[in-house]
Amino acid sequence: MVKLTKITPQIEDNWLEIMDNFILYKQAQGLADRTIEDYEYHISLFFKKYSEPINYDELEKNVLRYFAESSKLATGTFNIRRKNLNTFFNWCVQEGIIPANPIRHIKMKKTEGRIRPISPEDLKKLLEKPNKKTYVGFRDYTLILLSLDTGIRPSEALSLVESDINVRAGEVFIRPEIAKTGTSRTLPVSKEAITSMARLVSINKKTWDTDFVFCTCEGQQMSISAWKQRMTYYSKKIKTPISAYDLRHAFAILYLRNGGDAFSLQRIMGHTDMEMTKYYLKFSQSDLQNAHAGASPIKSLLGRRKKIVKLK
Repeated sequence: MVKLTKITPQIEDNWLEIMDNFILYKQAQGLADRTIEDYEYHISLFFKKYSEPINYDELEKNVLRYFAESSKLATGTFNIRRKNLNTFFNWCVQEGIIPANPIRHIKMKKTEGRIRPISPEDLKKLLEKPNKKTYVGFRDYTLILLSLDTGIRPSEALSLVESDINVRAGEVFIRPEIAKTGTSRTLPVSKEAITSMARLVSINKKTWDTDFVFCTCEGQQMSISAWKQRMTYYSKKIKTPISAYDLRHAFAILYLRNGGDAFSLQRIMGHTDMEMTKYYLKFSQSDLQNAHAGASPIKSLLGRRKKIVKLK
């Protein structure tokens, strides 16, 4: 444990000011509003519980207490809390506010179980459920189609505007301000999905004064909570739970199953490193092993193996 009598004297009583400076720094980096909001929420959550003036040793103990209490939470919630606070405390170290990151010994929980493969049959059922004769149904169908075609994050899809779509090139541009990582990328889109998006935009322009691709019935930008509710509605219809984010996972798994490579998948998904992509590779490899077990030519060539009787 790093020993220091007190945190830098001039700031030990004002963590709120330190957090504000950190948020300004992240905004200057051009991070998406959603990412900034996540930082504000999770950092505030910690300091609402441990806001008294502290020295570094006490800070470390409070961090341990905080994550001990968080250990029973869902893996995703635990990891999000750790990720946001870890970035904040790393910045504090760089600024000379604290001597070391108090979270450095707390590991992320394994997240493999969060990825739940959806069968192609259930995905086909899902695509058939929206009533494409209504605006809501056609909008939902288009959003599902885009998600399964590109693996786009729900927050990114719902922030798309008309100018982000290049129908002729068959591409969708993810601007840095709407990308979770703050880095822009271009997604290749199938003819079916890009045509559906173009038609949706045309309907929007005739009905409302809006540039957003995915709108509510009032012509406003569709929210993530509204999209989650729609996915819950369709899940009940097909009697299979599928979340908005499951569509992103489904794209990644099917992309690898169908011969896509991990490096192009990383770029399409917008992952900053290969860690998350490796989880999809594990699922893909499992699929290959199961397929091989049932279809290996050796089974038919050797036939059913006879039981070996040991000689006495």
